[in-house]
Amino acid sequence: PKLLAMPPPLPSALGQLLCRLCRGRVELRSVQQHLAEGEAPAAWAIARELDAQAAATAEAQATLGVAAAATGRLEAAVQHLEQAASAALGVAASPRNCPEVQAIRCLSERIELLLAQSHGQGDLFTGENLGVDPPLPLVVPSHWAPWCQALPKVAEFVGPVEIRWIGGNAAPERGLFTTRRVACGEVLLIARHIAASKSGQGEALVQMLLDTCRVSERARQ
Repeated sequence: PKLLAMPPPLPSALGQLLCRLCRGRVELRSVQQHLAEGEAPAAWAIARELDAQAAATAEAQATLGVAAAATGRLEAAVQHLEQAASAALGVAASPRNCPEVQAIRCLSERIELLLAQSHGQGDLFTGENLGVDPPLPLVVPSHWAPWCQALPKVAEFVGPVEIRWIGGNAAPERGLFTTRRVACGEVLLIARHIAASKSGQGEALVQMLLDTCRVSERARQ
């Protein structure tokens, strides 16, 4: 009988490293899949568990930035895109012609715009809001496009409004009121939906809301 030489076993540390890299790649794809399907809270919940090695690439940091922005964490999104830019510039032979560098720059510009909007700044707040043009389309690699679409087109904003009870103890009702005089066309409130269902059925929407509450503190509140 012939004796076949078996390859030497991988060192334990190297084997563990490869396992972590493979697991991190799968988790990154899961984050991107959730973003592409409009499930930003679930995407962020997985993104928070990515280890440093899995999140070291430009694509990973860009994904984390989109997930952060899609869940209202705009400051964190800015930081992730800065790290993505550093990672992309570190491996790009020609930054001007590198699609990843250009895509990250495009994502950064959108997130900076969202951050300004969240503080009541930008074209959205300078006049009649119905005349504001939509943001420019994102210019990203084709395989980034599905999950990059989760990036919000406008930021959440709370203007001069408050929720308070009226009617006294006899018949209390809760309503939304302005806290000062407001001008015609002034933006008062911008809020994204917590859950959505494409089927249009109430049961599907309730299930989506329950699923979102499991991974989103904002939804639970």
